[in-house]
Amino acid sequence: MKQRIPRQALRYPVSLEVQEINGQPGGETRILDLSAQGAKLETSVFLSPRELVDFAFTCPGDPLPTRLGAQVVWTRPAPAAPGRYLVGLRLLQACWNLVQLTRRVESLADDH
Repeated sequence: MKQRIPRQALRYPVSLEVQEINGQPGGETRILDLSAQGAKLETSVFLSPRELVDFAFTCPGDPLPTRLGAQVVWTRPAPAAPGRYLVGLRLLQACWNLVQLTRRVESLADDH
């Protein structure tokens, strides 16, 4: 059995719309969780493991989108949504300021 390596960065649950993925409109792609080193998406687009992905999203209160590059680590069918996939991404470059960004998104969600 493959040994799991402990996470180096906390994951934060979010629900953010992806505006663009690989140069195409994001459609109904959403970020479900985000950390300084990765993200989990739900999408109708099948992404293969090891595929490189460029995606952009805007956080509430930010005037400009955040653009990140990542590599697909895993893809699996979304259990509650036929025709959709859950996708695990590893960011190509750790983005430690995402921790502050995700905390702000959490606090905005708590205010509603």
